[in-house]
Amino acid sequence: YSDVEAKNRDGDAAFLQISTLPEGQSLTGLPKKWFTQAILSLDGRYGAYGAPTDVKVLSDSAENGRRMLDISFTALSPGSAAIERRAVVSAMQPPGSKDV
Repeated sequence: YSDVEAKNRDGDAAFLQISTLPEGQSLTGLPKKWFTQAILSLDGRYGAYGAPTDVKVLSDSAENGRRMLDISFTALSPGSAAIERRAVVSAMQPPGSKDV
């Protein structure tokens, strides 16, 4: 799910995730649900202890070939505690690529 990850001393983290677009789709035409399913799946960064719940896309914008989403969700910790989280997603599609 991620090949590159970085974390600061305050606990904020960033990671790189690459996903292949569905056939015939473009970055700007993808539904919001595609992003939440790709990032918050059981195989994803936040699904190790169960599927995230209470998923809400708070904002979604596209400009200059980039799609930006602000997402809130609840993830489970290793001890099964529910933790409210936020994610800022910046998605880009390289020219000629089917990957985002």
